[in-house]
Order: sequence, then C-alpha cells, then structure tokens
Amino acid sequence: MKKGLDALRECKRRFPDGDSAEIAMGAAVDGLLANKFLMGANDRNRRYVDWIDNLYKDVETMEKRWEDGGFDANV
Repeated sequence: MKKGLDALRECKRRFPDGDSAEIAMGAAVDGLLANKFLMGANDRNRRYVDWIDNLYKDVETMEKRWEDGGFDANV
C-alpha cells in the first residue's frame, strides 16, 4: 500500500491537477495490461501482475508501464 501511495504522490507532484494524477495512475494499470510479456505471453506462461512489483514498485517501474500503454507523461 505504501508503494501505491508513493506512486500517487509522485503523480500528484508531476500532474498537480488531481484528475491528471488519477489518469496517470490508471495509465500505469493500462500499460501493465498491454504488456504481453507481463500478462503471460512468455516462455513460462507466467503472469507478472503484482501491483507492487510490476506496477508501482518505484517511479521507474511506473514510467515503464506508462510507456507500455502509450501514455505520454510529457503532455
């Protein structure tokens, strides 16, 4: 839960408009779902969908999920 709150704080820092922070958090989820490898299309047929490890582990992981979903954080 702490990592999720840390991610939310980072989104609020980057996107002071509350709605934009929520959109960014949702974009990370969308990116996780769009990543075929994390969703099980890998040699182990294993899904990597833990929200702590694969979504909000740290800011860099959250940014990767944004990229996976095509979210442009620079807008």
